[in-house]
Amino acid sequence: MKMWDLKGNGLRYRIIYAFEPRTHHYHVLAIAPREFDYDAKHPIGQRILRAYEEL
Repeated sequence: MKMWDLKGNGLRYRIIYAFEPRTHHYHVLAIAPREFDYDAKHPIGQRILRAYEEL
């Protein structure tokens, strides 16, 4: 799972994505506000972890 921070481009969001090697596909798991601090206990963090486990 990787995080792409769009701060440098003036955007206010982070794109959290995962690469699936067997299919060579990228999956966007979330587009989160910059304030999201990657806390696994946060509702966004829980949603990201569930989506990643379902891949």
